[in-house]
Amino acid sequence: MDLVSVIIPVYNAEHTLLSCVESVLNQTYPEIELILINDGSSDGSARICDSLKRTDSRVVFVSRQNSGVSKTRNEGIRRAKGKYVIFLDADDSLERDAVSLAVSQADAYAADVVFWGFTYVFDDRSSVNFEQNAYGGDKEGFFRNHFISMLEKEQLNPPWNKLIRRDFLINNDIFFKEDFAICEDMIFNAELLTNCERTAIIDKTLYYYHIGSVGTLVSTFREYHYKALQCYYNKMQGYCSRFDNNQEQLKALSRFFVRRVIAIVNRLFSNNVLTDSKRKRLFYEVAKSETFKETARSVHLVTKEEIYKRLILLANYRIMSALHVLMKYSKGKK
Repeated sequence: MDLVSVIIPVYNAEHTLLSCVESVLNQTYPEIELILINDGSSDGSARICDSLKRTDSRVVFVSRQNSGVSKTRNEGIRRAKGKYVIFLDADDSLERDAVSLAVSQADAYAADVVFWGFTYVFDDRSSVNFEQNAYGGDKEGFFRNHFISMLEKEQLNPPWNKLIRRDFLINNDIFFKEDFAICEDMIFNAELLTNCERTAIIDKTLYYYHIGSVGTLVSTFREYHYKALQCYYNKMQGYCSRFDNNQEQLKALSRFFVRRVIAIVNRLFSNNVLTDSKRKRLFYEVAKSETFKETARSVHLVTKEEIYKRLILLANYRIMSALHVLMKYSKGKK
């Protein structure tokens, strides 16, 4: 039976860590290595990790100065001894049979990567499920039958909805980009797709992502957000270019990219920390970007209807003005 390494970056997660770890150590699959990497927590997380290491031989505990989730996950990849790795956030949890099901699918289809469904769980206990039809096979079948749906459902974004063969990561030099603290997981996944030959999908929710919990790894606004998104888009374009007759997939990617750009603009003008001059500079970096203008024109997404719909929801004059400019630049106007 092959060893599976579960990597958990830990940062100020003392209130959620035990339930997260319990979901790993209580897996039906016995051959598990749990790697807890404390990324400079200032609460009691390190103490909890140390206690877990002392009581269960499957637990590996590493403590380091705060350096961000990308470096932390990369250290986990390098330290892992398992044939497979799984990433888990310290405020989330796995279904009890998650590892067993994922390994069985990896073995059955000789898969480099095995995807599974996940559920967003909100503080009010409401939830939203994201699942996909089952699959096992080569990259062509995945691209033709699942890429668009998984992209639109944002199932290709997170690092934690999958089991990955560790030697596949090492041999292809796939690690998280350490110079970005946003979109780094999306870029990581783009590199996964570009290099993997065979994939599998489990048509079942195996991961529970808790929204709004203490210790979450979700980032605040980053000034290089658009640059990171562009990096992701370029890598995904490269992935799509490996296949013939890829027009529909490229169009779906462009739609996804433009929606993300509009979300960045929303966040940019909702941020109260940035100065007006910096906000204006960052905005025009987006609006004048050739990548944005080309993608917006190609999918005809930035229309008056699309913008007005968002404006009604936002009711924010500065964002109204900004999105109006976006629409103008998307049409090639200076």
